[in-house]
Amino acid sequence: MGDIVETAVYAQWIPRTGTNISCANWKNGRKDQGEVDIVGINPAKLKPEWAVEIKWTDGFFHNPQNLLSLKSYMEKNEMDYAMVTTKTETGMKDMPFGKLQFIPVACYAYTVGGNTLTSMKNSFGM
Repeated sequence: MGDIVETAVYAQWIPRTGTNISCANWKNGRKDQGEVDIVGINPAKLKPEWAVEIKWTDGFFHNPQNLLSLKSYMEKNEMDYAMVTTKTETGMKDMPFGKLQFIPVACYAYTVGGNTLTSMKNSFGM
């Protein structure tokens, strides 16, 4: 189910123009690997500005210390804030590596989709 949710959220970004998004996936050695689902890249600096970890569970809201890949990515890129989607939970968690904003994935997808529609309308002068 997690892959389907990630695809549904990512699909909300695809039509948007002027936004440079990517995913982060890395491997150090044979066992140490990580992934962050959506990363916003600053085109002038070619550096990440924001990150979103897409989850279809409330488990990480209750145990945010288990978001090891996101923690590693935030520390490496000197980020002090990231967003994590959940199934139903909402809230902010202050972690030693930065603030994590938790939002239900349905709300996040709805918001991104609405913003994409507004952006597209504006680009067509509507």
